[in-house]
Amino acid sequence: MRKTRISAALAALLAAIPVLLAACRENAPGQTEPTGGESPSGTVASSADETEKLPNGIPDKTFDGATIRFVTAAEEGNGVDVGISMEEADDRITEAVYKRDRAVEALLDVKLNVRTYSSYPEAYQGFRASVSTNSDDYDMAFITTGSAFSMANEGLLLDLSDYGCIDLDAPWWDQRVNEKHTVAGKLYLGVGSASVNDLLRTHMLLFNGNLFDDRGLEYPYADVLAGTWTLDKLAQYATDLNEDVNGDTAVTMDSTDLFGFSSYSWTSAYTLWYGAGGEVIGRDETGFPMVSINTEKTVAIYDKLYQTVVASGSNLVSDGNLYGAMYRSFTEGRVYITEACMMHLTHWPSFADMKDDYGIIPAPKFDEHQEDYISYAEIVEPALCIPVTVTASEELLSAVAEALAYEGHYTITPAVYETSLKGRFARDEQSKEMLDIIRDGRTSCLASVFIPDTSLVTSLPVLLQNGSQEIASVLASFETVMTEGLAAALEGFRS
Repeated sequence: MRKTRISAALAALLAAIPVLLAACRENAPGQTEPTGGESPSGTVASSADETEKLPNGIPDKTFDGATIRFVTAAEEGNGVDVGISMEEADDRITEAVYKRDRAVEALLDVKLNVRTYSSYPEAYQGFRASVSTNSDDYDMAFITTGSAFSMANEGLLLDLSDYGCIDLDAPWWDQRVNEKHTVAGKLYLGVGSASVNDLLRTHMLLFNGNLFDDRGLEYPYADVLAGTWTLDKLAQYATDLNEDVNGDTAVTMDSTDLFGFSSYSWTSAYTLWYGAGGEVIGRDETGFPMVSINTEKTVAIYDKLYQTVVASGSNLVSDGNLYGAMYRSFTEGRVYITEACMMHLTHWPSFADMKDDYGIIPAPKFDEHQEDYISYAEIVEPALCIPVTVTASEELLSAVAEALAYEGHYTITPAVYETSLKGRFARDEQSKEMLDIIRDGRTSCLASVFIPDTSLVTSLPVLLQNGSQEIASVLASFETVMTEGLAAALEGFRS
């Protein structure tokens, strides 16, 4: 980088809420992280043990050219998880998916046959129609988290928690997300490096290095590494760095003015809420999700969110028509810090064309006592599923699933890193370290899956947009509504 110098009524809040779904290997020693090069696939154990597996856990055998039939989508703004042809491999990420697919085919002697829809809703409808009629058309699918849970609730997906050689504790699976998605000890959708969208649908913060340099400010990297990057520090930036450059007595987005912090309310609320350890779903003694609101902690987190995005005078955008303009204000050099999704860095021209240097940091902690940084993973990201209609063997399908995730960890993940950093590996090593922290802290929440229209989480943006200064008065009402809604949504899992 350049070096120079709730107090609104519950009913009204719920009425204002829009639908949320828009906007079997053990790692070889010393290879637990992406290397940026080709995967170490094909390494055979020096002598077969009793399990007859390679060092990374996949069966040490091939499958005679067996065809594995997939469902996925090629949706604008998302990466394609599987099925990239040589002709379609026209950038760093699609090339990585293509190479990963070929590596899996060569390793196991299988053929990946992919049915690609133009959108994830279409992929879900096609996949569900097949499985619900007991047709053996597909072996695996990449469908969104919400869609996968809908099918699992109908008994249409297999449990992956103890399926063949799938090792959900391996670094190529997202332990924190998958733990959140487990229902009574069963996991019906696997989130991890098998999907390119595993990282693309992850949220974080960006800062403009040039503006920090101009103001003589230290980059937030040191705070992150020291464990002291907190909501209070973000709120201070959001408050102190607003500047009325054109002198019209107001700081506005469509001018030369500067904002300390800028964000889109329907994602920043989740990013900051989860980042601060916010939760509303726990587990009962049987492992089933249950509403569990810690009122004192919820109030404390909301107070900090209010100070950060409302009281600070930050640029909080809630109009979807201004979504792109809000991010352009950052890429054009008029915002110090913004909330963003990894997909913006890899797929949006405004970030590719950005002249100023940017740095990548995780969402801040609640305070310095919080143990880890936590990253919000969108519920619209695709997960890997296996239908109950499959006739192929568990050994074969689990080997393919594990190989997709393992090879993706060493091929796709480095490609996403490289693309998101615009090739800055040599110039900004600290951002790479930040990406590791962001990836390792990914989490999700079943409230957004099962009760999106009545969840406290999906109401946070409304509260902030309305300028509601406190939340305590509505928590009891939310807890009642959420408890009833969650019980109804989980009924299928109990039958």
